[in-house]
Amino acid sequence: MEKGYQQLLSGCVNMLLGYISSYDNTSSQAEKETAEDIHQALLFIHNNFQNEIRAEDVAKSINWGYSRFRKVFLQQTGMTPYQYIQETRIKQSKFLIMNSTKTLKEIAYEVGFNNPDYFSTAFRRITGVSPMEFRKEG
Repeated sequence: MEKGYQQLLSGCVNMLLGYISSYDNTSSQAEKETAEDIHQALLFIHNNFQNEIRAEDVAKSINWGYSRFRKVFLQQTGMTPYQYIQETRIKQSKFLIMNSTKTLKEIAYEVGFNNPDYFSTAFRRITGVSPMEFRKEG
């Protein structure tokens, strides 16, 4: 074996590791930015779920197109933006049902539902029980 072969090979390996590291950093930087945007979207939902918001409004809040936003949001959270908004509203309504004396109608409006009947339907679909049954069980 020629002298310096190990040093040359070591240099090549270090160079390759540098390229790989550079590629990973570029990739993970883009992934970090995407994750941060989705995090901002989640914050937007949590800060505005009681208002009349649509998934398109959430996408606009992070300056994304709706189609891309819906696809990435689903990949990151396992839910569509609409489902996540509904889940957030139902979670808050469960808290209010258990920790307040407000009527179910008041709670429905407070968490962003425009129709108390639809609130009951969505609540049952997500939790498996009606809001009234949930209150009685608690």
